Amino acid sequence: MGKKGKSRLQRLRARGKLLDEILAWKREEVTRKHRERPLSILRALAATVPPPADLTATLGEKGIHIIGEIVRATPTHGLLSHHFDAEALTRMYIEGGVSALAVVTEARFFQGRLEYVTTAKETLSRLGVSVSVIHRDFVIDPYQVWEARVAGADAIALNVTAVGDRTLRELVRTARALGMEPVLEVHDEKDLTRALAVGARLIGIENRDPRTFTVDLEVTERLRPQVPSEVLVVSEGGVYTVADVQRLAAVGVHAILVGEAVIRARPEDRLATVRAWVRAARGNT
Repeated sequence: MGKKGKSRLQRLRARGKLLDEILAWKREEVTRKHRERPLSILRALAATVPPPADLTATLGEKGIHIIGEIVRATPTHGLLSHHFDAEALTRMYIEGGVSALAVVTEARFFQGRLEYVTTAKETLSRLGVSVSVIHRDFVIDPYQVWEARVAGADAIALNVTAVGDRTLRELVRTARALGMEPVLEVHDEKDLTRALAVGARLIGIENRDPRTFTVDLEVTERLRPQVPSEVLVVSEGGVYTVADVQRLAAVGVHAILVGEAVIRARPEDRLATVRAWVRAARGNT
């Protein structure tokens, strides 16, 4: 992305309009995908994919879990690393002791690809490891849920802010029908109320404001006590240090999603970073 593109994104962030820009593009993208590969084809392909791993069973196990995110770029920082390799990152995260993976597939603003989900699943298969892979994108249409399942995703993140109640219910139903438990991502009390109203079993508290992409761990600290005890909670984003992991673990979340800081680190430092954060999470159980 050139300087002109970056400055435009910065202006949108300042005005709280970045999510609107992303969703406008996403609507165009989904319309094009419907045209290029009809839903009927995805339905047929989904029948050939192995059953998904159970993310809720993993996160429901005793302890605080680390979820490693595979993300290539962000609207705020651009390309995170010139040494991006989805297979290598999958291997590193597993060696580091993470309990699950999350793969960002959004193409225009995060430079992701749906193929990264497949790469992660194939790598896990070669390693003989069964952990869940969460598809992360701005999901606005059931088509994307089918697409994620065909790629091999075991679970799917649904950003509550991005859709209305009717669409949210439809997305949740579609995901569960395909065996993928949705992680309902919320950023404020309104989002949380809406997520619980559709029967959320997994809540992702997004510390990054979806409209401006500013980050504050206080979001998890504020919202966590409002989540019913039977619902699993993942704190998402904003982790840069061991102290951040300890701070979130102390709130009583079931899992912590990390990624950006890992990807931005030197490749030779990534494994040690992940291991330190996994130890920090386990030390708070």
